[in-house]
Formats: sequence, C-alpha cells, structure tokens
Amino acid sequence: MPLYAAAMDLKLAMPARPDTFTPGAIAAVDAMRDRGRTAAEVEIATLHGHPKAHGGRPPAALVRVKRLAEAAGFTVTVYESRTGHALQGRRGDDGFRATWQWGKTTGATWHERTPRWTLVADTRPVGINTRDHVGLKGKRSPGMGTTRLALLAAPWGIPINITELEKRLAS
Repeated sequence: MPLYAAAMDLKLAMPARPDTFTPGAIAAVDAMRDRGRTAAEVEIATLHGHPKAHGGRPPAALVRVKRLAEAAGFTVTVYESRTGHALQGRRGDDGFRATWQWGKTTGATWHERTPRWTLVADTRPVGINTRDHVGLKGKRSPGMGTTRLALLAAPWGIPINITELEKRLAS
C-alpha cells in the first residue's frame, strides 16, 4: 500500500474496503501502532521472499510512457522501490498508474473522474461445452444477449496493458 499512500496528493489513491473500518480492524491497526515496529522489522518483512533487489535501470517502456505522458500534458511522478518502478500521471480529471517489478511490466490502470460506459454489439455465435456446461472460448454463452455494456473508464481505475495506455496517451 505505500504506492497508494504516496498517491494521495494526486487523488488516485485506492479506495479502502468497507471491512477495514470495522472496530476489530481499527483495533488491530492501533495495536500495531502501539507496538512500535522498528525499521529493522519492517525491512525484514519487505525482503521476505525477494532477497535480491532490482538494481537495474528503469525499463524502456517506463521511459517511453513517461515521454508520451509529458507530451500529452500529464504531470508525471516516478516512484522507485527495492523491487521495481511505478509511474503515475494526472491531467485534469484523467489519470493513470503503471507498474514494473524486476524490469517486467505488471500492469496499468486508467482513471477518470466519471465512469464512462458503451454499448457493445456481441455478434459471436452461441457455443457451449456440453460436458462441462460452460461457454466456449470465442463464443457467447447461452442466455447472453447480443448487446452488453462495457466499462471504458472509472474513478477506481480500469485495468489496461501498456500498449493500450500508450494508445490513450497518444490520442
């Protein structure tokens, strides 16, 4: 969650789940704060399972996305951690976040203040696996209509890949 904590000034922070506001959850957080974890304990917790740090340069995709975003008028912030890099950008009501771990892309999200939807015409034929009674790949499941809604943008972020992010930044 440190990435989201640092993103509060960009208004792109991840919303908290409702169960984190229960009295038991709040008491657990207070107990951990009262215990006073030392920096050494935190370092041990972050290193668990990943003994080698990523000491490499920023990936080429990060540099490319940053250049595209700045050319499109986004305010861009680069975050570096022990295991990788993250990039956040904001322009008015639009924003994005992209992450890389150990030099590999782990994903991106696109954020807009108001959700946008579109109607999609699904003309695929109906197909079902008769043994397992599930829809086949590339086919519509039985009972699905030929028109459906698709979410294009939302404040909580739509998962997209880096190629789609570059396309949105270029347009």
